[in-house]
Amino acid sequence: MKIKAAKTAPITAIDDVLTISRYLRSNFRNGALYGLVWAIGCNTGMRVGDILNLKIADVANKQYLNITESKTGKHREILINKGLKDALNDPVVKLHLLLADPSRPLIYSQKYGQMQNKAIHKVIKQTCRALSLEGNYGTHTMRKTFAYHMYQATNNFVLVQTLLNHRDTHVTKLYLPDADPSRNNPVACELRDAYGLINL
Repeated sequence: MKIKAAKTAPITAIDDVLTISRYLRSNFRNGALYGLVWAIGCNTGMRVGDILNLKIADVANKQYLNITESKTGKHREILINKGLKDALNDPVVKLHLLLADPSRPLIYSQKYGQMQNKAIHKVIKQTCRALSLEGNYGTHTMRKTFAYHMYQATNNFVLVQTLLNHRDTHVTKLYLPDADPSRNNPVACELRDAYGLINL
């Protein structure tokens, strides 16, 4: 299922980002894995398809994620920041990482197999509705939430565009309609470490 970026909203309040995470983990079968998807999406800006393509070996005992985007073919090296480490340290997730075959998909249910985009989209919409959050939400909400909070942390539009691997400024403007594209404040870290500037 393809979700257009312009039709979904970010979660702008950090408290709401964390409340959604707790709700996902507590109110759904496989909630720990839904919470992990949420944490990966909000802390890295990865598209849901790329999240679902991750293998256990990609994250187990790693400091960085190394991915090739399925949409663009571009490589990204991504720091596993504190927010993502916390999700990986969930007891259910830790057991999953310890016992499963490293070549198995990271987001994998014993009952249902590899999770699908449609299922992730549904539980995010259900969660936001249950929490009375106004707006249109879905899987792309995670990527837009990442963009919003990275811009808030850095005031650097060019950095956000680069981290999202957007070729054109107008695409990033769909994510950050109120941002100034000329903003390019210096960031004192390597690009791969910029993800450590947020903690969601």
